[in-house]
Amino acid sequence: SYFRSFSIVELAGHETYASSLNGYLFLYDERRQNFTWIPFVNPKPGFTINALYVYSTNSFLIGTSDGLYLADLSSGQMKFNKINNLQQISAIAINEDNDLFVGTWADGLYSGKLNSLTKYKPLTF
Repeated sequence: SYFRSFSIVELAGHETYASSLNGYLFLYDERRQNFTWIPFVNPKPGFTINALYVYSTNSFLIGTSDGLYLADLSSGQMKFNKINNLQQISAIAINEDNDLFVGTWADGLYSGKLNSLTKYKPLTF
């Protein structure tokens, strides 16, 4: 089933995170060889996590049905910051010029700079 799909990222410190489309986030515990649930923002029924992307050695981007979030571990604890309200994110990518590309399920493809993540512009085809 499509609703059982997962996204997975590994950070530089070898922490492995997985998300389920149903809006759950997990951390892989190497010692126990299993995933543990990480509480994450779940703002409304139908919330989904559709994409993960490594942003830096200590952080990753989370594309959801409710916006773009940054999961930051630089303080030693997981902190989530909502950085954009773009709805129904389906994909995230960053190129070598630090351009951020965000695809959506129904509203097209957007781009922006990493230092101004809230300023997206629709791409024309």
